[in-house]
Amino acid sequence: MRNTLLFFALLLIPIGATFFLPPDWIEVVGPLWFLALVPTVHLASRSGWAGAAIAMAASVGVVVVTYLVAGAAGRGVPENLVWVLPLFLVAGISVGWLSERLGGTASDSEGEQLTDRLTGLPSQKQVRLLLENEFWAARRGRPVAVVLFAMEDFVAYLNREGDEAAARSLVVFGDILKSTTRRMNLSGRLRPDRFISILDGSDEEGAVAFANRVREAFSRAHSDGAHPGVSAGIASFRPSMTDPDDLMAAAELALQRAREGGGDCVRVFGRPASTGGPVPHGPSDEDVGMTTGAAAASLDTDVVQTDSTSEGESSGWGGAGRRILVVEEETSVRTLIATRLRKAGFEVLEGHDAMEGVKALAEEFDLVISDLRLPGLPGHNLVSTVKARWPETPVVVITGFRDAKLAAEALNAGADRYLFKPFGMSELEGQMRELLERREEIRAAREGLPDPPGEPSEETKAARETLLSGLRGLAEAAELRDPCTLGHSRRVTLYSLALLDALGPEDHGIDRERLRLACELHDLGKLSVPEAILNKPAPLTDEEYQAVRRHPQTSRTILEPLLEDELVLAVAAWHHERWDGKGYPDHLAGESIPFPARLVAMADALDAMTSPRAYRAPLDWDDAVEQIRARTGTHFDPGLLEAFKAALPGLEDVYRTEHRESPVPASAPTHPDESAS
Repeated sequence: MRNTLLFFALLLIPIGATFFLPPDWIEVVGPLWFLALVPTVHLASRSGWAGAAIAMAASVGVVVVTYLVAGAAGRGVPENLVWVLPLFLVAGISVGWLSERLGGTASDSEGEQLTDRLTGLPSQKQVRLLLENEFWAARRGRPVAVVLFAMEDFVAYLNREGDEAAARSLVVFGDILKSTTRRMNLSGRLRPDRFISILDGSDEEGAVAFANRVREAFSRAHSDGAHPGVSAGIASFRPSMTDPDDLMAAAELALQRAREGGGDCVRVFGRPASTGGPVPHGPSDEDVGMTTGAAAASLDTDVVQTDSTSEGESSGWGGAGRRILVVEEETSVRTLIATRLRKAGFEVLEGHDAMEGVKALAEEFDLVISDLRLPGLPGHNLVSTVKARWPETPVVVITGFRDAKLAAEALNAGADRYLFKPFGMSELEGQMRELLERREEIRAAREGLPDPPGEPSEETKAARETLLSGLRGLAEAAELRDPCTLGHSRRVTLYSLALLDALGPEDHGIDRERLRLACELHDLGKLSVPEAILNKPAPLTDEEYQAVRRHPQTSRTILEPLLEDELVLAVAAWHHERWDGKGYPDHLAGESIPFPARLVAMADALDAMTSPRAYRAPLDWDDAVEQIRARTGTHFDPGLLEAFKAALPGLEDVYRTEHRESPVPASAPTHPDESAS
């Protein structure tokens, strides 16, 4: 409204000119009335013909009134007004016509985006909007189910029967969906041969009845001739699903199973029967890992297939005499894991929640598998309980939530590995194999027994050393790109080991050599930071600083496929987190930061402060020590302060021995948050 009034205010210009310009200038006034086209265009764009007509009528009315008043006052009328007014009217009519045409085209385009032209059903865009709305309603407790329909061998049917018959079948199917779908639900077309129905407030049984009703109606509509078969995949909301893509992925997998099973049938996610019958007591083949669904279609085949032979027979490892505790809320996931492990010869005890797991820990297990989200207690509390009662028992955490804070809590509580759903059984078994072998090695070393069978071969050891040598070479290459950081990883290693020694083995339980490796590789991700940023002789811009802040996660991304060592990965990913939660990349805080990462963070900052950078000189030793003390409780773990004080002589000795002189003048500027290496 305000803009419209402003545009009409432009008419004050020709009105003022009519009354105040000298008589010699009177012919200039006529063309000035073309300013009236501005409100005409504005209203036409908002209201089409109606807006243009209102604006033209108002403008012409103002012209007439102005010249009547001017004539009464003895002012002349411009002669060119005779052709200005007709041109103005023609221009106004043209603007109205063009606006109407463009508005109609836009409306048609929007309608086409929201409606499938052939069937008249909502299109993929409108389906997505409703799916998101219904999914978040389901998160608040309202049931919802998704049914995906697919025409079987539709391309072959089209080639055989022709375009007209194929189009007629699609129209018939669309009409059936329209007549069968209740008002509060929605059915739409996703692709040429793919349809979807979103059933608000419906459970799986209602979705099965709906799918069969649609299929039967489609078959009756073609009773006099050939028609394509129709398969349906059904999935209902589960609390472990995190977004609408999870629900869609589950329905897609069910549809895939229906088509693989011969087609022209209904399949429910989590049920083996193609008719959508009741869920049996055993697990379905697709349940493991599908609780997060977004990657469901690419599940490892070990997850969705059950071997006819035991895993012990197929891979040369077995669980004879070994006991495993599996704690998982979802019955299907828990049962499938337990079944596979029993086939491999393990004795398996199952628990539904954390309290059941805690009770079971009255006895020792060779390994514990636990979800992070459990009824009763947080999953990391169960991990802490395992490690408190049975320190040698390894723990594998599985979770459907890709949350760095949860993973860090689990690792900090003592978890040895964590897996994100969806995962393959072969992946889980590979982790178990390594952890069980490590447990046997620890027990053998403690009891003075000879090396247990299954010790890595010389070839395996040589391959690992080759891999580590290559990674160390990459870390050195990353340092060479920034001359100011030469020797940084070595110094961080020495500082970290000095802090570790000051703590004492009873205070940390950290393996010294694993920590050494973590420090050597912690900055590998700086390979992804452009040299122009690393060597910039001025403060970094915010965009450049963000590029630097991504290097910890890049380090983990590089190392994760190569090293199955959570201590190394945790240090790489989280050595720039802060105790107060203001670090990066995941804003972990306090004890949710794994302890090794907290220790290395202090060592890393100490070397960063006392080392030159392209944009600033180093701090001297005493100033850096004071900075560490001052930032303890905000940047650094306050529990490390006493160890830092005790380690100061050794830390200073490293500094005096290892450090180079800074080539950068003391007047160089600093970044506002520069404590990063």
